[in-house]
Amino acid sequence: MYLEQFKKLFHIIENYVVYLMHDIFEGVGVFVIMNLLNQFILKDKYFTLDILNFKLKHFKFDSKISNRPPLITEDNLKKKKVNMSASEMKSFLLYAGILFGSLVPTGNQHWKLYVWLVKILNIVLLVSVSEMNCKQLNFYVEQLTSLYINLFSESLKPKFHHLLHYSYVISKTGPPNNFSAFRYETKHRISKLSAGVVASRVSITKTLAIKHQLMQANRFISKKGFINNSQICRSFAVSSKDKEFSDLKQLFLMSNINFDFECSIILIEKIQIHNTVYETESIILAHHESKKWFGKIYNIVLNSTSSDVYFVYYQLISTFDEHLMAYELTDSTNLKVILQSQLDCHKTFTPIKQSNKNYLVCEY
Repeated sequence: MYLEQFKKLFHIIENYVVYLMHDIFEGVGVFVIMNLLNQFILKDKYFTLDILNFKLKHFKFDSKISNRPPLITEDNLKKKKVNMSASEMKSFLLYAGILFGSLVPTGNQHWKLYVWLVKILNIVLLVSVSEMNCKQLNFYVEQLTSLYINLFSESLKPKFHHLLHYSYVISKTGPPNNFSAFRYETKHRISKLSAGVVASRVSITKTLAIKHQLMQANRFISKKGFINNSQICRSFAVSSKDKEFSDLKQLFLMSNINFDFECSIILIEKIQIHNTVYETESIILAHHESKKWFGKIYNIVLNSTSSDVYFVYYQLISTFDEHLMAYELTDSTNLKVILQSQLDCHKTFTPIKQSNKNYLVCEY
């Protein structure tokens, strides 16, 4: 019965699918970035491998990134290959502009290849894609592939060809993130670690299956379930007598937000919602249409009657640096309010300080 229903929903020929991890983070991204590093270090000599590795070692990646890219060896550079996992390569590609982009002259033809690649990533990583995004993606892929051929005189690998179909596939099936197996493949690590400590090679798959069942049984016995959707870590109440109460009330009224001010306001210093931790000073993406508005959280306000969570934030002035492919952030005193559930992107971001400037890579 289920199989018959599945056949109506999915057809092996008519349904299309692309896979970011294999096509870009283990494919096109590796070919592009390693060719560029080979060009910049060995041929143009803009910087040395030691300088790159020093920056890589001491670079302050986003605090939520668990897989820091490893150091690059001379052998990696010469062979244009690198031993990085897909998640490590994803971080390396997105942050390469801030990492060593300032060492490459502005207007460099080879660096334009990196710019086109990140523009492609900024679309394929979106959680929702418009028709205009698909047209842009098609143009960016054409620019990337033609420039790659002209600069390196290499024939394109099959994974470059896959990119040519991305705009059409996305227009039919939606954002690649929605059918990515990235998180599922991450779980392979548990079995890999278990296999590494098992001395016997007899029925290794059965051994791993038993270990997995024991881990699941442990969750059942300990009654360890999923994390609650909302978990307040630190909070305090503000009464109507406090100046902060009147300031917040005025701000909410000016923003035309319906809020119950009859009781005391609950301010939260730190809260976890759907595995995302929000706290004061966190950077959020408050608006995302024709322009991104980043905000630094000043207050987190809880509506006790509806349990709605509001962010009072300073709207940051953001200027996009196309050479570094990152946003330069400047503080402002403009306070705004937004409901947490109305955020276009529910992640928080960590700014990176370079040359006394704050930069941010908007990774969805």
